This record gives sequence, structure tokens and C-alpha cells, in this order.
Amino acid sequence: MNSIRLHAGNHSFSHLNYADTPLEVFENDIIKGEVITREILKQKHQALTYFRFPYNSLGNDSTTHQQIRSFLTQNGYTVAPFTIESEDWMFNALYEDALKTKNVEKAHQLGQNYVAFTLLLFDYFEKLCLDRFGRNIKQIFRWEPDQKKRKALLQAEPENTILHAEYDQLTKRAGKN
Repeated sequence: MNSIRLHAGNHSFSHLNYADTPLEVFENDIIKGEVITREILKQKHQALTYFRFPYNSLGNDSTTHQQIRSFLTQNGYTVAPFTIESEDWMFNALYEDALKTKNVEKAHQLGQNYVAFTLLLFDYFEKLCLDRFGRNIKQIFRWEPDQKKRKALLQAEPENTILHAEYDQLTKRAGKN
């Protein structure tokens, strides 16, 4: 059976967009986020090595990108790679709205649609690798469950359990790669 390897990393403290933020402010926000992330990872006996840019924003140009890359390298970070990004933020906004208006049926449908969309992405990239390289290449799935989604998925609150089956299906598929 394939195991699912999950790696957590620093995503900054305030989720600032680097393209809209001065370098020094962004660096300080990374350091502030590092304090919390290190403590969480320490409890799981893991080291902090990864950083992922909020909004996947690497800065406005190659100069600002190189400046933050230097900072990250000096602080022992690797920019978190991924090959599949499923637009979970977009689905989550609609999902949260459905829960807010107590439209459980709509929230359930959104959860199913999110998983179906993400599984299509896996299918697409697996086929692309087979067509291009003649073999399957392991995918790196970027998934960023926010606090409410984690709570819904992991604590099984009755009004939020609608995604458990979908989450199981998705993690099994992600673990296959």
C-alpha cells in the first residue's frame, strides 16, 4: 500500500502578497510565521524546510524574486514545489458561503465538485506524463486546507462532515502518486 507523505511548511504569518509588500515587511512576516510553524513541526518530530509563497506570488520582477530567494536560502528554506494545484481557495469561498447560509446540500455538492475537479487534474497530469515521458511521474499535490476545513474534515462536526468521504477519496488518490 502506498503511504501518503505530507509535508508542512511556513506560509508566512499574515498571508501577505509579496508583489504588494516591501521586502523587509515580507521577511519579517516569514520569520513571525516560522515561530509558530517550527513549534507545530517540533511536536510532529519534523524539521521546517519548506516555504510556500502566499498566492504563489514570487514578487513583481526577477530582482525582487532573487532578493527573497536569497533570504529564504540564508534561512534554510526550500521553496515548496508542486505539480497539481486544485484552486481549493475558490471552492472554499463558495463552500463557506453555503455553510454560512445553512445550505448543506449546496455545500455537499461543492465538496463533491471540488474532489471531482481535483481528480480530473490528477488524470490529466498522469496522462500528460505518460504521453510525454512514457511513464508515470509522481505528482506533488498542493493542498492548503484552512482552519475551518481542517476542523470540518478532522473533527467531524455534524454540520461539516459532508466532506469526509470526498477527503478520503482525494487523499487515497494523492497517496497513489
